[in-house]
Amino acid sequence: MKTCIEMRRDNLAKLIKQSCGIESLAERYGCTPAAIKTWLKGYKDSKSGTPRGIGDAVARKLEELTGKEIGWMDHDHDNPTSLDDTQKLLIQAFPLLHEESRDSWIFTAKKALEKEAEEKRIAA
Repeated sequence: MKTCIEMRRDNLAKLIKQSCGIESLAERYGCTPAAIKTWLKGYKDSKSGTPRGIGDAVARKLEELTGKEIGWMDHDHDNPTSLDDTQKLLIQAFPLLHEESRDSWIFTAKKALEKEAEEKRIAA
């Protein structure tokens, strides 16, 4: 399973492609292409030595500028067992189920889907 940092970097790469390049996305964001590259590659901060990630404010602004829904940057869009799609289907299928029970069921279903996807990857 990918971390949030990995998902945001992968999704930034998708936004770059959809925006026709780093320069175009940087212009829309109001920053330099070097800043976008820093987020994409996770270069280390020269002062602290920690990798620079895409923070919440940057992620939300990128989503807004590119017409994505809030939270889009935080999801793995390459994983067909994404909780988003599963959750939507389950909520539609069980609209009267108590929220706590539904959330527990969704969590269990997500884990089962993740396990199945992992077994398929191992078998391939």
